[in-house]
Amino acid sequence: MKTKLYFFLFLSLFIVGTLNSLEDKKHTRIFYGTLEKACQYIEKKYKLTCTATGGKALGGPITLFRLCFDIRAPLSREQLRNILIKSSKDFLSIVNSDQEVQPYLAKRPFTLENIEIIIFNNDKTGRDVCDPIIAVADINKNGLSFQTNEPENEFAYKNTYKETYEEALKTVQEH
Repeated sequence: MKTKLYFFLFLSLFIVGTLNSLEDKKHTRIFYGTLEKACQYIEKKYKLTCTATGGKALGGPITLFRLCFDIRAPLSREQLRNILIKSSKDFLSIVNSDQEVQPYLAKRPFTLENIEIIIFNNDKTGRDVCDPIIAVADINKNGLSFQTNEPENEFAYKNTYKETYEEALKTVQEH
């Protein structure tokens, strides 16, 4: 009798573990699938190269999606601001219209608090740019930020410029 009980308990735990594992795999597949859709769309629309994706979704609901891009231009702060504002709207539209990911989101609809876009602004050969040219621009729940690299130390930022989302949106709409 004990053998049957132990076998039943083991089988039950195995089935529950397998189902949880399958759900985790589905969760991960949907998470990265949504990121891939957004990445491809933004790459094509804004002529960027997606270099990394990620976020916060491990072991629970999705709370953040993150995309990183490179551009070989370099672009001005105004151009980067324009891309960040417009691409963040596109990103949110893709996430919020993707019915497959909706059950996994921590809140619905997702807002700027739940996404981040980072653009590494390089010269035409792909090398880092230095102050006064913006090296890294990003948008997240805190707004927009733009950093310039220190010419003497490639691992340090010389200047950081910050804007609220509202300030940046107003600037984009005025131009």
